[in-house]
Amino acid sequence: NLAAAQIKRYSNFLSDDSSDESQLWVSSVFVNNALINYQSLFDLILQVSWFYYRIYTHFNVSKENQTKLSLSTSNLLLILQKCKWENVLKHKDILEANYFSLLKQFYESAIYSKVNNLANSLKHRNKICYDETMIEDQFLINCNDYSSSETLKSHTLEEIVSVLKEYHNAIYDVIKLLCETHKLK
Repeated sequence: NLAAAQIKRYSNFLSDDSSDESQLWVSSVFVNNALINYQSLFDLILQVSWFYYRIYTHFNVSKENQTKLSLSTSNLLLILQKCKWENVLKHKDILEANYFSLLKQFYESAIYSKVNNLANSLKHRNKICYDETMIEDQFLINCNDYSSSETLKSHTLEEIVSVLKEYHNAIYDVIKLLCETHKLK
């Protein structure tokens, strides 16, 4: 669906006579979307554990309201807001040991950190520079303690695709164990 939407929206870039630059730009859009989606996948895995093990029931509605959280339509947003790695870690003894071990190993891995950092760069800076699409007239902003040089670090598309493949394989193992452990299909 995403590919079809991109083809419909950017048909002029994808025509037979389109330039190499436009093909590279479309590729970079696809890679950027994949980064955001793969980063979100870990959050979804946490949410499955959060609800399956009812970890949320160990948290209060608020500091003022010491009532334990219970699953309801009115509490759903609050329950999801509290679904963070740090909160899962506080109640790791609830999770099946092998599953928690693999989940923790994945969370602490270099590949998780790499994808998370790249996706956050996209979300907060709205860009990742690719060697293939970099324009030559870049400028830097240095103001007080800020330098925009960090935003100009570039990657090749192939490098990011390789990172995504590695991430895919690692998170697949987590999902597979999650399904096997909890007999999910």
